[in-house]
Amino acid sequence: MHQSSRVLLAIDPKFLALSIEETAHLEDVLLTPHWELNDRHIAALMMALHADLEDGQPAGHLYGEMLATTLAAYLVKRFSTRPVAAKRAAGGLPKARLNRVLEFISAHLSDEIRLETLASIAGMSRHHFSELFRCNTGVSPYQYVIGQRVERGKQMLRDTDLSILEIGLATGFADQSHFTKTFRRMARVTPRDYRIAA
Repeated sequence: MHQSSRVLLAIDPKFLALSIEETAHLEDVLLTPHWELNDRHIAALMMALHADLEDGQPAGHLYGEMLATTLAAYLVKRFSTRPVAAKRAAGGLPKARLNRVLEFISAHLSDEIRLETLASIAGMSRHHFSELFRCNTGVSPYQYVIGQRVERGKQMLRDTDLSILEIGLATGFADQSHFTKTFRRMARVTPRDYRIAA
C-alpha cells in the first residue's frame, strides 16, 4: 500500500494582498487553485513553519511571520489570478527609516517583536521591508533581532550578576534552554563559559 501525505493550504486573501508592495493597495488577492501541486519551495516553507509551531515558537512570532510572509509573496508572484510584476529590492531602506527600525529593535529586545510592526515603522509591506532590510544589514530581520539579543546577553553576562535564566528572559528568549542553544550556536560557547571567560 502506498502512503501519501497532502497539505491543504488556505490563506486569507487580505494577508496575500499585504504580502508585497505591488498588491498592497488591493482589497484582496485571489490565487488560481491547484489541487495536485508539488512545489519544493512551498514544501520547504511549510515544513519550516510546521517545525517552528511544533517547537512552540521558541524565537517568538517573528520567525513564523517571516516564513508566512515569504510563502505569501511566493504564492502571489507565482499563482495570482492577476499578473504581478515584482519589484527588485535595490539600495536598501532609506537611512532615516532604517534607523527608526533599528532603534525600535534595540528598545524592545525583551519584548515580542513582530515583522508587521517593523514593516509598519518602515512604511512598507512585510516582504518588501524584509528584502530591503537584508540589503542594508546582510541578514533577515529575524536574524538581526536574534543577533542583537545575543549581543545584549553577552553584555549582561559581563556586566551584571543576573542568572542565565534572567538574562535569557530579559533579552527576549522564551526560556533558558532556547537562550543557551542560540547563544552557543552564535558565540561558539555557552553563556556560562562566556561569563567565566569575560
